[in-house]
Amino acid sequence: MLKAMGKACAVIMASKGQLNDNDRCDIADRIVAGASAGETSVEKLVALAVMSPRDMDHPDPFADISRSTFPISASR
Repeated sequence: MLKAMGKACAVIMASKGQLNDNDRCDIADRIVAGASAGETSVEKLVALAVMSPRDMDHPDPFADISRSTFPISASR
């Protein structure tokens, strides 16, 4: 189920021009990896999956999770 959710999220983002084809598979894989590591919050799994490496270095990556756009850059 998580892999399907990751794929759906990636397809939606790709349709908005936020992802290229290579990123779509990465998002689904990141969601599965996060769940395998023990994360149970769907919101956190999706947020972590779409964060750019720059956002991951932030001391609290969930501090601004209510942003209106996903924190991933289209130029990755």
